[in-house]
Amino acid sequence: MKHTLISFALSLVFACNLLAQENNIEFGLGTTPFISWISPSNKAISNGGANPSFGFGAKINYNLSSKYAFGFEINLQNIGASLKADNAVINHHNMYDTVSNFGINYNLQYLDLPIFIKMHTVPQNKRSFYGEFGGSLGFLLKQRGDVNSDKYNKDDINLSEPDEHDKFDLKSTNNPDSYKITANKLRAGLMFGAGVNLHLSNSSRVELGLRYHMGLTDLLSEDKWTANSNGIGLNIGFIF
Repeated sequence: MKHTLISFALSLVFACNLLAQENNIEFGLGTTPFISWISPSNKAISNGGANPSFGFGAKINYNLSSKYAFGFEINLQNIGASLKADNAVINHHNMYDTVSNFGINYNLQYLDLPIFIKMHTVPQNKRSFYGEFGGSLGFLLKQRGDVNSDKYNKDDINLSEPDEHDKFDLKSTNNPDSYKITANKLRAGLMFGAGVNLHLSNSSRVELGLRYHMGLTDLLSEDKWTANSNGIGLNIGFIF
C-alpha cells in the first residue's frame, strides 16, 4: 500500500510538471515546518504537549482568474503527537504492572493531499498577499512511538507491527478491555492560511505564510480514546 501511494504521487507530480507549460497551471515545491498537538474529546487521555512536525512536497495551482486559483498539494507529512493516561495497566510477557503517568509520543508519517481555494491580491512592488482555505486527506504510511511511564519504557516501537520484545497489552484500572494504541490509517482535516508572495524577475515567486490544520477525524483507532490532531506552522514554497 505504501509503495503504491508513493508511486501514484510521483506519477502525478511528473504529469503536472509536463502540464506546467500551460499559462493557467503553475508548479512548485514547498515545505511545512509546524507545531502539532492533540485535542482529546474525553477524560480517558490528556494532551501530552506540543510536538515539532515537518512536511515537504509539490504544489500545483490552477489559475481561475487573476485573483483566484485552485491549489493542490502532495506532501510527505510527519506528524508528532503526545498523549497521557493515568492508572494504566500494562501486560508485558504475562507480567502485569499498574503504572502512573503513562504516555506515548507518536511519530506518524502520512501521504497528505490538501486541496485549497486560493485568493490573492494584484502584485504591487513585486509583492502580493494571499489567503487560502480547504481540506486535506492523509494516508498513513508509518507509525512509530516512544512509550514512557514510571515502570515501563520503550523507545521507537513499530506500533503497527511491534517486535516481540516490544509487544504489550494496555488496559485501564477502570476497564477490563485492552486499548489499541495504533493510529488511524486515514486523517482528514480543514486547513486555513494566509501570507505573502514575493515575485521574482523571471515570473517565479516565493510563497511565505502561516497555515492552521484542524483535525476532523480521530487520530487513534481506539474507540475509547478520541482525540483530533491539530497544528499550526509555516508554509514555505517556491513557484516556478
